[in-house]
Amino acid sequence: MVPVRSAAQLVAAGIHSRRTVAAALDSDDLDAEFARVLEEELGARS
Repeated sequence: MVPVRSAAQLVAAGIHSRRTVAAALDSDDLDAEFARVLEEELGARS
């Protein structure tokens, strides 16, 4: 299991994608998780 802080740093640095990190953190449904990320991003920009 990847520590969450390390995973966030890898995403922020552009080394890993959010999907890669979600898989490493044992996300059950990567597509649903990615949809939630997009929804949050779009909501934050409104």
